[in-house]
Amino acid sequence: MTPSITAPLFTDASAGVSVAEDEAPLSLRVFTSFEDAREIAPEWDRLVERLDGSLYMTSRWCEIWWRHYGRGRELRLCAVRAGDELVGMLPFCIDRLWIPVGRTRVAKLVGADSTVSLVELPIAPGFAEQALTLGLERLLAADRVDMVHLGPCSAATPQLAAVPGAVASLADVAEVVRDREAGSHTAFELPDGFEAYLAGLSKNQRSNYKRNVNKLSKAFAFEVDVLSSPAEIEGEFDAFVDMHQAQWHAVNKLGHFGDWPGSRQFARDLVHELAQADQVRLIRLIADGQVVSYYWCFVEGNTYYWRLPARVFGETWDQFSLGRVGLMKMMEVAAAEGVTSIEAGTGRYEYKDKLNATTLPLRSIVIGRRTWAARARARAGLAYADLLHLAYYRVWFLRLAPRAKFLRTPLWRSWIRRQF
Repeated sequence: MTPSITAPLFTDASAGVSVAEDEAPLSLRVFTSFEDAREIAPEWDRLVERLDGSLYMTSRWCEIWWRHYGRGRELRLCAVRAGDELVGMLPFCIDRLWIPVGRTRVAKLVGADSTVSLVELPIAPGFAEQALTLGLERLLAADRVDMVHLGPCSAATPQLAAVPGAVASLADVAEVVRDREAGSHTAFELPDGFEAYLAGLSKNQRSNYKRNVNKLSKAFAFEVDVLSSPAEIEGEFDAFVDMHQAQWHAVNKLGHFGDWPGSRQFARDLVHELAQADQVRLIRLIADGQVVSYYWCFVEGNTYYWRLPARVFGETWDQFSLGRVGLMKMMEVAAAEGVTSIEAGTGRYEYKDKLNATTLPLRSIVIGRRTWAARARARAGLAYADLLHLAYYRVWFLRLAPRAKFLRTPLWRSWIRRQF
């Protein structure tokens, strides 16, 4: 049932956009390229902004991701409108994955694999069920994919509550094949600024932080600066990458840019394009003129997206706890900019817990097409993905390969594309 609209969803005097006061049916328009979708990109990003949505669902981020990882896939950018108002954007792509009994066609949200990020559903409140129904009907009935994957999404994403209703409204076409917890992600909340956050830490954590900052300040001319202009960041980014990689090579690991195929060039393109919109921050800790730590972040609305850190290492530096100090200084910089939340990535870590990080579960939902052939392909695809995850990733990649330098190789693309 389409919701009745009695007032504009949003106000945007500059764009002159509003929803009619009488009932407006939802409509779906699908774009199969970013070139064709260029006309709605400003509306798309305004929708994400008004919903306080994720950087990872903005048009620019999705287009850069597609440029690097879209080869061999089909694009389905689903724009949902109530009257003339854009109320939902569901950027999907369709992948064809090998399974032991042939191939399966899987629709997933753009950005859901090949890099470390969370995806979500930028849909205005009250329209999630209807928008999802339209999107799922297009993908399952018209495109005839075997399954649609929603994830990895934070369990706190309110739009996920609409999935059961959308599937029920398509009972002849759709069924939930899998709905499970898929790890976790962390965030730091700074609603009242850095000093209030610092006061909320345990006495031990506050003392350790202040002591290490004092040690650095006594031993060196210690300072923190922030690079944000395109020229500054692009000129420094390779130095950050080199420091990050050296830190991980020292413990016989490949580091982010070695683990994830194509990630170095993807990161460079993100930095190049998003820095022009003032959305990139490279925070540096400097001791006697030497950069000893970096924190690479993006900013969207009131949120920092902490991507990666880097620091020097060795006996001289380990005594200063540069990792903890750098993280706290990054939060101080973010709070000074008016940021109230820091998305701190996937996984749960003890040091983040001690610094009062909020840990939230991730959800992964797979919706299948209700035919015996599609059901068989979907289940075979999920079973193969589970086996690959266990045998390749958990046993080989995490346990065996790190023991010998010559065994270290980037993550297999076949595993990356099967994260359900």
